Amino acid sequence: MAKRAAPEDNAAAMTPVVQVLPGTAAVAEAAAAAVAAAITQARARRGRALLALSGGETPRRTYARLAADPYRTSVPWSDTQVFWSDERCVPATDPASNFGMANTALLSRLSAIGGVHPVRGDLGADAAAADYDRLLRSFGDSGRPPRLDLILLGVGADGHTASLFPGGEAGAPGALAATSIAPQPPISRVTMTLPVLNAARAILFVVTGANKRPALTRILGTPPDLSLPAAQVRPSAGRVTWMLDRDAAPAN
Repeated sequence: MAKRAAPEDNAAAMTPVVQVLPGTAAVAEAAAAAVAAAITQARARRGRALLALSGGETPRRTYARLAADPYRTSVPWSDTQVFWSDERCVPATDPASNFGMANTALLSRLSAIGGVHPVRGDLGADAAAADYDRLLRSFGDSGRPPRLDLILLGVGADGHTASLFPGGEAGAPGALAATSIAPQPPISRVTMTLPVLNAARAILFVVTGANKRPALTRILGTPPDLSLPAAQVRPSAGRVTWMLDRDAAPAN
């Protein structure tokens, strides 16, 4: 009898799962539980977990929840490698730094972590993108994109995700990390490219606020509006979950 493929190994892209929760606290709680489960399952299956974090106020609430019990002590953080989906080209001590936010809210509160791999935004965009591209390739196979166990993402009111903006360049063909120009300061960014996002075993979008509803209506529509970068995040062999509060959820 043939072995049934695990969900994460299905060849066809899966339909995104959309969860609508009562408010921001409920979204943070559900997202924290999902991150904890993904790390625990990855460690059990492969001996380690590869996790990518994002910036933003909604993820900050999730990180704060993960930094508290039971997640602080029950999650196998010492077997977890942490990356960032994107970063602003500022020093790590700058309030705009995605690494700085995650470090304050979560990483500095853990007793141990397997590895922390921030984007070196202080190098400048070009050098930082080249440096992160090399880093990501070192976790992949023969130069291919690494298959991260979970990438946590948000969505902007314009439909951007990570630092992939509508109408922007996605990087040179085959690039794993690329420079990006944001419409608001700090404009100089480095971002994971779509090949990395779409190689993931799981993507978790965490989105709150009524200002996101118009973009989500287009992203989650039938068909999705592929002019928006967030709609292009559809791993061919991975899960995509959207956790939304009621304000952000498209009307049915």
